[in-house]
Amino acid sequence: MELFTKLHDDGQTVVLVTHEPDISTYAERVVLFLDGNMVSDRRQTPVRHQIESDGTIAAVVAPETTAIGADESAAPE
Repeated sequence: MELFTKLHDDGQTVVLVTHEPDISTYAERVVLFLDGNMVSDRRQTPVRHQIESDGTIAAVVAPETTAIGADESAAPE
């Protein structure tokens, strides 16, 4: 994730497909699909980790989200 974050910070567009919610916290935009249908499209402040030289994580900024597309409450149960 550190490499993807650096690429993005350098101006590259990165598209990542994942089933892991914790990985999606690194993204500025999260589009959620369920059974082939888009159920939400939101922007968020991505997580930024401060990695120390010994490999430990020093700080984490939690994402703040804003819906920009379909309402998540519209997802079928």
